[in-house]
Amino acid sequence: MSPDHTARSDRNGQELSTATWWVPVIQYQDDLAFEIGQVAIRSAECEMHVREVLVSLAGDHDRSWILFEGQSLSTMIDNIKSMLSMDHEELWSEARQAVDEIKQLSEHRNAVVHGTWLPAGEWDEEDLGRPDPRPWGDDDDDAPIFLCTRSRNRKYGRPAKWTAADIEVLAEMMERATEWLMSAYARFYREEFPEKFERSGWKIWLHDNVGPGEASDPAGPAPIRCRR
Repeated sequence: MSPDHTARSDRNGQELSTATWWVPVIQYQDDLAFEIGQVAIRSAECEMHVREVLVSLAGDHDRSWILFEGQSLSTMIDNIKSMLSMDHEELWSEARQAVDEIKQLSEHRNAVVHGTWLPAGEWDEEDLGRPDPRPWGDDDDDAPIFLCTRSRNRKYGRPAKWTAADIEVLAEMMERATEWLMSAYARFYREEFPEKFERSGWKIWLHDNVGPGEASDPAGPAPIRCRR
């Protein structure tokens, strides 16, 4: 998207060039920048744990992790789904649901972390079309709304509406989905390799209250789930 030619000023009243007027939006919104950082942190932790599951499925060889270094999160998830045993169908199914949820959340993560941000009021819907709605919440909760759009090759599309609270929800859901995967795989590992399980580190991930990613709606108290 090309910026228009309307003069804009920074917080000190200095006029910004038309090539840079949208850049300071992050500088002016510390809460937005903080939540984007939380998504980056949670997604990096998620990727680390997904790789741990993949290495375990590959046999826990001392050097098996080398095979999966540099693989994207999406590729690792596809590999996990291919390698999961069909035994213990219920446990296998739960792990598969967990990685499916992580993969869906990672699409939001990629937009948030790699996207370009601008105030919603700077988008001309008549000329450029209506942005995609917020992933969670609505426009009636008076939270500042920003637009996020991707600009990478073949990934450019309509911007989507986000608030800082929406991004916080995404970080929480990524953390929850990661815990769900690790807990589901720990139960799978216990059934598949009972003797090895007692000597493994997977025991610390056994939790009974871990399930699909869930977080509070930023516009109200009702819980929401990642849409499948």
